[in-house]
Amino acid sequence: NFDVIEEVAYDEKRGYIYFTATEENATHRYLYRTKVYGNGTVEKISGNKPGQYSYEMSPTCDYAIERFSNAATPPQYRMMQMDKSGKWAEKELLEDNHEAAETFKQLGLNPKEFVKCKSGDLELDAWIIKPKDFDPTKKYPVIDYVYGEPASATVQDVWERTLFWQYLAQQGYVVVSIENRGANSPRGREWRKCIYGEVGVAASEDQARGIQDLCRQFSWMDPERIGITGWSGGGSPTLNCMFRYPDVFKTGVAIAFVSDQKLYDTIYQERYMNTP
Repeated sequence: NFDVIEEVAYDEKRGYIYFTATEENATHRYLYRTKVYGNGTVEKISGNKPGQYSYEMSPTCDYAIERFSNAATPPQYRMMQMDKSGKWAEKELLEDNHEAAETFKQLGLNPKEFVKCKSGDLELDAWIIKPKDFDPTKKYPVIDYVYGEPASATVQDVWERTLFWQYLAQQGYVVVSIENRGANSPRGREWRKCIYGEVGVAASEDQARGIQDLCRQFSWMDPERIGITGWSGGGSPTLNCMFRYPDVFKTGVAIAFVSDQKLYDTIYQERYMNTP
């Protein structure tokens, strides 16, 4: 009873379907398999480290390249092998990017902290980056980084190639991101489809309620100084948040936004909005 994120391979010889999924934490990704003709039993066969695993499997499913990363760990690549008993095991470490990991560590940055917040009765995933010289007795201005539309997700425990949010945190901001309803997160059918025909409504409500809940949880976040920003499918929610909840969001930077739902690329927009 959880989302299948992506089919990885079909093992015709052994009768298995391999796929990525996550049972409990929507920010993670693991490898599972199940018999094509069986009782529906699902077996998790990847590692258990918090983060995201992805795979390129050989046609016979005897070998695979495993990629793993999380928010604090650059991508690691391993050759995995299936033994005669059907067990999945590491054959060779191909690259662990230890030099990149050490360089990142030397920057002395505050890591992303994954937290939960509430929009009404709905629990949302979020992350927080604190300023480098964080003082819990102070109140900090907050920047909310949003995407929010169905094409992507921001709150994922995976390595990012940009340090931009860390840079903003170094300027004295608390930077947060909240995953609202409709975002591309494995939270079930209703989570994805509830926004059909009204893109922007639930997203802005969740962002506003979520950021207010974070301010209640953490006294060092200043509810009077909240800004919001996003690009494309994050630019549109930025505008929705600013105009629908001006009492919450005091400023914003909307980039490459859609200001009128009737005027955007139909192949994207009509799948979520029909024909407004």
